[in-house]
Amino acid sequence: MRSHRIWNTVNASSYSRPASKSFGGEFVARVNVGSSASYSDELAKVEARELPLNGTDWSLFVLYVDGEQIKRKAFNNKTRDFLALDLHTPALAQIEAYERGEAVRSDGPLVTLAKGGTAERTVAASDLNVPDLWNIAAAVDDSVSKKAGDMVRECWHLAHDLLRHVRGES
Repeated sequence: MRSHRIWNTVNASSYSRPASKSFGGEFVARVNVGSSASYSDELAKVEARELPLNGTDWSLFVLYVDGEQIKRKAFNNKTRDFLALDLHTPALAQIEAYERGEAVRSDGPLVTLAKGGTAERTVAASDLNVPDLWNIAAAVDDSVSKKAGDMVRECWHLAHDLLRHVRGES
């Protein structure tokens, strides 16, 4: 399979069975609304572009809606690190701060993980993920007890609830 710098997955729920299509390359989509192709009007133009940051190991990926930057993320081509960037500070300044070990503000709240511990770090709430504990809970059901598995599932639900709250989605 060919590797692309931008990979798009499009899901279409209007088909008789759910379908998805993945393809690589820069992305431009025009979202039209109306009753048919003949009777429709453009609602938005959505684009994803890669902008190389010359003289660095970083690439900048930008999402635009109607020509306005909506979200930016940097990718280090050597270390494979991703860095969520805010829209109000120059990208290179944020990358340099990150390389100095400083917290970088992305759009949205920052969260300090493992505060006071050896693994303490500050990340954007948008970059947080909850590990999939469901399979672990099933294994605990089989090897320990159903009650212990239920406790793992409850932790998973709490983690998702906290994540929605931190991201401001609740």
